[in-house]
Amino acid sequence: MTCTFNGNHKFNNLLFDSNLINKDLPDFAKAFQRRRLYLTFCIMLRLAMAGIVLQLKDKHWLPYVIGVICLYPIVNLGFFSKPGEQWWSNTFQLVVSIALFLACLLLIFSVNIPTFVLPLILYISVIGGVFQAMLIPSC
Repeated sequence: MTCTFNGNHKFNNLLFDSNLINKDLPDFAKAFQRRRLYLTFCIMLRLAMAGIVLQLKDKHWLPYVIGVICLYPIVNLGFFSKPGEQWWSNTFQLVVSIALFLACLLLIFSVNIPTFVLPLILYISVIGGVFQAMLIPSC
């Protein structure tokens, strides 16, 4: 099996330096470790964030906080991202960030949409991330 351990070099170095991925392994084993790390840590963290947003969905300040947080991935993924740097889909995360930002604007300007739309978008993001992990090759 031919496999090159591709991805964002800064992120890979962070994984290597923190000993989350052993840099002495062959590329296919590094890719397997990265996938396992993603499925255990990232998905659980995203589920926890969606759960917190679900619990706080009726707070008046929540759309402001999420809207500001969404600006970072919109700017980072939209303007400074280089194709092929990550094994996950930058386009999907950009669409999720834009959807969250637009939902926040609608809630801030009192457009009549239900407040559960914010956690719903986050749960869709988690489900999309799991499907990407299964369908997109990591090496």
